[in-house]
This record gives sequence, structure tokens and C-alpha cells, in this order.
Amino acid sequence: MKRLSVAVIDDEPAVRKGLSRLLRTAEFEARTYESAQQFLDRLPAERPDCLIMDLQMPGVSGMELQAILRRDDVRLPVIIMTARDDPESHDKCVALGAAACLCKPLDCDTLVDVIHSVTASQN
Repeated sequence: MKRLSVAVIDDEPAVRKGLSRLLRTAEFEARTYESAQQFLDRLPAERPDCLIMDLQMPGVSGMELQAILRRDDVRLPVIIMTARDDPESHDKCVALGAAACLCKPLDCDTLVDVIHSVTASQN
């Protein structure tokens, strides 16, 4: 069976490294990007099965990236991660199509469960 590909976009190297290790341990294929623009530059060649991204990033923010993906009809499950538990931001992310919005620090088991849940229809 093909391993699911999960892209991680976060401007913090430690977060990218930690999530990459977690995802590989959970038997996902992990790709990391330091910015939304770097991710966009590699689409569609590196199209993942799921995208995990930080909400607050320099340059193109997580919310702006969601809007771009929606505008360009790039359909893939998006999991937002944020350090701010702000209901307004959460509602905006969901309105833009986010499959889930999780607060940092992330619970590893919860993240893996959410990835499986949002990608279930792709298997």
C-alpha cells in the first residue's frame, strides 16, 4: 500500500524537523517547506495527500495560502496549526476549507488520528 504524503509548512526549523520525524515514525512520507511560497513553487510536482501548516508565517500566511489553494482549485486536506487558540481565526480557516485546526503544542496521537481521518476518503 502507498504511504500517504504529508507536507509540513512552518517557518521554524525545529517544528519542521520534529513533525517530519513524527510523520515518518507514523509511516507517512513527509516533505517540509519553510514557507508557503516554497510550497507553491513546487506544486503540482510535489502534490501531497495532506497539508499541515502554521497559521502565522512571514510572507504568505496560512490563511492566505488556503485562499490561494481554493482560488486555484487545489483540493487537498489542510490541517492548520496555531499557537493562538482564537475562535475567530479558527472559523475563518474552516470557512476557507481547512479540514482541522489544532493548537500548538500538538498532541502527536491527535495529529496522526486527524491525518488519518481527513485522508480517509483518498485511500
